[in-house]
Amino acid sequence: MPQRTSRVNRSTLPALTPDFSKPVPTNDNARLTTTINFLRKQLTNERQTHSSVLAVMTRHISTLEQQVSDLRQLYFEKIALKAGQQ
Repeated sequence: MPQRTSRVNRSTLPALTPDFSKPVPTNDNARLTTTINFLRKQLTNERQTHSSVLAVMTRHISTLEQQVSDLRQLYFEKIALKAGQQ
Protein backbone atom coordinates (compact mmCIF):
# COMPACT_ATOMS: atom_id res chain seq x y z
CA MET A 1 0.00 0.00 0.00
CA PRO A 2 1.45 3.42 -0.91
CA GLN A 3 2.58 5.56 1.97
CA ARG A 4 0.61 8.74 2.49
CA THR A 5 2.48 12.01 2.51
CA SER A 6 1.44 14.87 4.67
CA ARG A 7 0.89 18.34 3.30
CA VAL A 8 2.78 20.08 6.05
CA ASN A 9 5.27 22.71 4.93
CA ARG A 10 8.60 21.49 6.21
CA SER A 11 10.64 24.11 4.46
CA THR A 12 13.11 26.16 6.45
CA LEU A 13 12.01 29.27 4.58
CA PRO A 14 9.00 31.26 5.75
CA ALA A 15 5.72 30.81 3.92
CA LEU A 16 5.15 33.10 0.96
CA THR A 17 2.27 35.35 1.82
CA PRO A 18 1.43 38.58 0.04
CA ASP A 19 1.95 41.83 1.87
CA PHE A 20 -1.55 43.30 1.90
CA SER A 21 -0.38 46.47 3.61
CA LYS A 22 1.39 47.72 0.45
CA PRO A 23 -0.79 49.60 -2.03
CA VAL A 24 -1.20 47.95 -5.40
CA PRO A 25 0.09 50.15 -8.22
CA THR A 26 -2.73 51.16 -10.53
CA ASN A 27 -0.73 52.72 -13.31
CA ASP A 28 -2.99 51.99 -16.27
CA ASN A 29 -0.54 53.51 -18.75
CA ALA A 30 2.19 51.07 -17.75
CA ARG A 31 -0.23 48.15 -17.99
CA LEU A 32 -1.45 49.35 -21.38
CA THR A 33 2.11 49.76 -22.65
CA THR A 34 2.98 46.25 -21.47
CA THR A 35 -0.09 44.86 -23.20
CA ILE A 36 0.68 46.70 -26.41
CA ASN A 37 4.28 45.46 -26.41
CA PHE A 38 3.08 41.90 -25.80
CA LEU A 39 0.59 42.11 -28.67
CA ARG A 40 3.21 43.56 -31.01
CA LYS A 41 5.53 40.66 -30.20
CA GLN A 42 2.69 38.18 -30.79
CA LEU A 43 1.85 39.82 -34.11
CA THR A 44 5.49 39.65 -35.20
CA ASN A 45 5.65 35.97 -34.31
CA GLU A 46 2.41 35.27 -36.19
CA ARG A 47 3.71 37.09 -39.27
CA GLN A 48 6.91 35.03 -39.22
CA THR A 49 4.94 31.81 -38.84
CA HIS A 50 2.60 32.81 -41.66
CA SER A 51 5.55 33.63 -43.89
CA SER A 52 7.24 30.28 -43.32
CA VAL A 53 3.99 28.33 -43.79
CA LEU A 54 3.30 30.24 -46.99
CA ALA A 55 6.76 29.36 -48.34
CA VAL A 56 6.31 25.66 -47.53
CA MET A 57 2.83 25.55 -49.06
CA THR A 58 4.03 27.30 -52.21
CA ARG A 59 6.81 24.73 -52.67
CA HIS A 60 4.35 21.90 -52.07
CA ILE A 61 1.87 23.27 -54.59
CA SER A 62 4.56 23.62 -57.24
CA THR A 63 5.63 20.01 -56.62
CA LEU A 64 2.04 18.81 -56.98
CA GLU A 65 1.60 20.81 -60.20
CA GLN A 66 4.75 19.20 -61.60
CA GLN A 67 3.46 15.74 -60.70
CA VAL A 68 0.12 16.42 -62.43
CA SER A 69 1.98 17.63 -65.50
CA ASP A 70 4.13 14.48 -65.56
CA LEU A 71 1.11 12.21 -65.18
CA ARG A 72 -0.78 14.05 -67.92
CA GLN A 73 2.20 13.70 -70.27
CA LEU A 74 2.51 10.00 -69.45
CA TYR A 75 -1.18 9.46 -70.10
CA PHE A 76 -1.11 11.10 -73.52
CA GLU A 77 2.15 9.42 -74.57
CA LYS A 78 1.53 5.86 -73.37
CA ILE A 79 -2.03 5.12 -72.33
CA ALA A 80 -4.10 7.17 -74.79
CA LEU A 81 -1.89 6.11 -77.68
CA LYS A 82 -2.41 2.38 -76.91
CA ALA A 83 -6.16 2.82 -76.49
CA GLY A 84 -6.36 4.57 -79.90
CA GLN A 85 -4.50 1.75 -81.69
CA GLN A 86 -6.92 -0.95 -80.55
